[in-house]
Amino acid sequence: MASHVEQAASHRLAIQFFSDPLTWIDTVGDRLLIARGDQREALRTGQEVQTDLISPQPGLNLWSLQPEVLPQP
Repeated sequence: MASHVEQAASHRLAIQFFSDPLTWIDTVGDRLLIARGDQREALRTGQEVQTDLISPQPGLNLWSLQPEVLPQP
């Protein structure tokens, strides 16, 4: 939180929240193809996984990233 007692326009508030782990599968244009949970093994073995295609919003940050190269089909 940041503020200035004489300048209301300078008031800022940041809210942080954390999600359960997500698996980032690919970037499609300007969107991220993700799956909920750790789906690396399922993707490695060719299993079907449910995905979401999301648009990154301003202020969205990745807290941690574990890079892994998956084999191409």
